[in-house]
Amino acid sequence: MQELNQRYRIKVTKLNELKYISHLDWQSLIMKTFRRMGLALVMSQGFNPSPRIAFSPALPIFIESECEFIYFETVEKIPENFAELFKENISDNVQLLDLVQLKSEIKRPEPLDTLLSWAKYEATINKEQSNIPKIEDLRYNIEKCLSQDDLFITKINKKGIKKQENYRKSLYSMELKNETIEFISKTGQDKEIPALRADDLLKAVFGEEVVFNVKRVKFFDKNFSEM
Repeated sequence: MQELNQRYRIKVTKLNELKYISHLDWQSLIMKTFRRMGLALVMSQGFNPSPRIAFSPALPIFIESECEFIYFETVEKIPENFAELFKENISDNVQLLDLVQLKSEIKRPEPLDTLLSWAKYEATINKEQSNIPKIEDLRYNIEKCLSQDDLFITKINKKGIKKQENYRKSLYSMELKNETIEFISKTGQDKEIPALRADDLLKAVFGEEVVFNVKRVKFFDKNFSEM
């Protein structure tokens, strides 16, 4: 009988100065942590084998998170003191929030890029770097955005060509709560609705002069069930 790999998914934070590192650096940080912990990671096949690790959709630089997911496979069960080992080998800005062992079946679980379909963010104004708008102006911009059928954002492709795309379907909700803007937008891979970066959305709605401190706080699947 074929021996199946052990599969796990963890949820962690990515806070404070870690908002300044790229997604590639974030991946490298986690993989180095796993190696220091002595995990027996499963390697992919082919000419350039790499650990079978997957990450939730990339965060733009300058955005924190309370809900980063990491999927990984090991050839044997992880140690019972995994949480303790993880804490000892990584920055205090990365806190382990949840650990789930997934079913060991021949077929792999749904990839994180499609499983995590929507994300909730919280944005507060950076008062040191912004021309602080009135609360009424913020509320007006939100209501104007939500009432329109279009939300055009200019993107530059790999060839350097500018292209406008309508992201209105990518914004599910946006509201102002006690000077904090909360919104849910599309993330991950989807053939019908494009992923919408939080920083692009805020610039499109509020302009370049308002700088926000942004945090990703929740993920949802395609049925809007919280992950």
